[in-house]
Amino acid sequence: MKHFENICLLCLLFWCSNIFAQTDISAFDFGQDMNEPRVEIFYSQGTLSEDSYLQLRLQVDSGWSINSNAPGDDFLVPTTVNATATGITYAPTIYPTAQKEFIDALDMEISTFSDTFSIILPIAELKDDYDSISTVATLNYQACSQGMCLAPTEIEVKFSEQLGTSTLKKNSFKDEAPLLNTTTLSDDTANSKNRPTWLLMLLFAFIGGLILNLMPCVLPVLSIKVLSLTQQAQESRRRLLGLTFTMTAGVLISFWVLAGAIILVQTAGGHAGWGFQFQNPIFLLLMTILMVLFALNLFGVYEIWLPSSTQTGMGKLTSKSGFGGAFFNGVLMTLLATPCSAPFLGSAMGFAFSRPPLILFLFFTATALGLAFPFMIFAIFPRSLSWLPKPGSWMLLFKQFLGFLLMGTAVWLLWVLGKATALNVVVATLVLLLLLGFGAWIIGFLGAPGKKASHVLLSWLILVILALGGWFYAVQPALKQEEKAHTISSTDIWAKDAQGWHVWSPQLIQELQAQGKTIFVDFTADWCLTCKANELGVLSLNSIKELFNEFEVVMVKADWTKTDATIAQELRKHGRSGVPLYLVYGTGLKQALVLPEILTPDIIKDALLQAGPSMN
Repeated sequence: MKHFENICLLCLLFWCSNIFAQTDISAFDFGQDMNEPRVEIFYSQGTLSEDSYLQLRLQVDSGWSINSNAPGDDFLVPTTVNATATGITYAPTIYPTAQKEFIDALDMEISTFSDTFSIILPIAELKDDYDSISTVATLNYQACSQGMCLAPTEIEVKFSEQLGTSTLKKNSFKDEAPLLNTTTLSDDTANSKNRPTWLLMLLFAFIGGLILNLMPCVLPVLSIKVLSLTQQAQESRRRLLGLTFTMTAGVLISFWVLAGAIILVQTAGGHAGWGFQFQNPIFLLLMTILMVLFALNLFGVYEIWLPSSTQTGMGKLTSKSGFGGAFFNGVLMTLLATPCSAPFLGSAMGFAFSRPPLILFLFFTATALGLAFPFMIFAIFPRSLSWLPKPGSWMLLFKQFLGFLLMGTAVWLLWVLGKATALNVVVATLVLLLLLGFGAWIIGFLGAPGKKASHVLLSWLILVILALGGWFYAVQPALKQEEKAHTISSTDIWAKDAQGWHVWSPQLIQELQAQGKTIFVDFTADWCLTCKANELGVLSLNSIKELFNEFEVVMVKADWTKTDATIAQELRKHGRSGVPLYLVYGTGLKQALVLPEILTPDIIKDALLQAGPSMN
């Protein structure tokens, strides 16, 4: 039987790898198809000299455009042209004047080329043995319509293939440009160019999910899962596999629900990004309640169980195998992972959020599998659990310790709730938590294992009454009062927060750039633990403060704790679906420099060296 399971597992892995190897994501049809641009290549009329030039004439399908040589966003691929020919050296490329175009798929304005236009490569040097017929031009571009942006593509155009044999005259074009044919890529070639970009970003999503296991957000649930693995290490391999894949299902379904919610918000015209649910006070409140109740369970205040007289076959199965608990762990791990970002994850999600719904679901699936992957490895190779200590009395103390971790998470959630709303909402939430804690204690007293079914039902009825009373008489009035409160935002673009950071606005950045200032912009949120780790571990260092003073850096902060459409649009502009995002502007940079999600002092120093100090 054991050999049979191994064979089935190997077949499953082989099948999955085969699917990934054969799937051509770029072949999916998400809207109107675009033909490759028509490209014509020729030299200026007359005998070639250092005053001559190579010209590429391009024609783009109606309804489409390609990014200009400076599209205005680091995430978008600019159009570039390179040419080689025996004995000919070209000067820097001259691009046409670009047009500004708002792309609905990106929800931002970018710089584009469209219709028919020309790109010029002036000749800088001609050798005596030059051969213009050997000219090969390479065009790299990325095309966008209002509904989507395609992956970057490369076209190679050979001058010799565009000349008729009767007009081929080496080194001499005296009177007219030759008649030209159109060079395009075949569908297979185009797909082969597109595939690496899609698969690379998909791999980034998986790696980002894997790294999320190391982030502080999932520490409480991760610790509980380690405790669970310790308990299960002595169990059968089949049971371990079942529990682990049930937890994986919880992670997957939770990510799919989040993806669906994001799509619904975007379809309704709203702005949704990674971790957007933490901008909703109701979600923060419910998560706080969940953390406190879970912690009280770990402390032993109450237990959830069914009396033997009411257990069904399914109830016994759940109680014995813990599938419900495993699924719940997967859901909880997902909910606590979303306020964190990780290396690779920001770029992957920024890519996915500008794509159609099917692609967004695919990327969320890859991230979910990355998050669950370590536990899947433990289940597939149970011998790897041998390093865990054997179950014993220490587990009771460790279980109670984990309760304090969850309480700490609840405190953090309350702090975020206070930042997103007001003090009276936090106080109302504490009242509700007090009532729920009392209700949980009653369940532990009246509904403890061995009590009558009537006592269990009564204890749960008391908990429900307390919860409804706390909600309708404490929390709901506080939330309504907060909705009616009107906060007057300052119109002063030079306003600063309590820490001395300028409050971000597009107008402020434009003004500072016009003054030649070096700018460091921190896109953050109070619920973003990665942001807070960077602030405490890097940005608050005296060495960084001295570095900012040395370069006369203007520090700007964009706070996304609450929903802000302008900040959301700026995040998408730089290829991000959520925070953190760090930008550096300076006179030594042509455009904003995007820093990694995880900061180090050396990363900031290198960026400032590229940007240069502020101009006085």
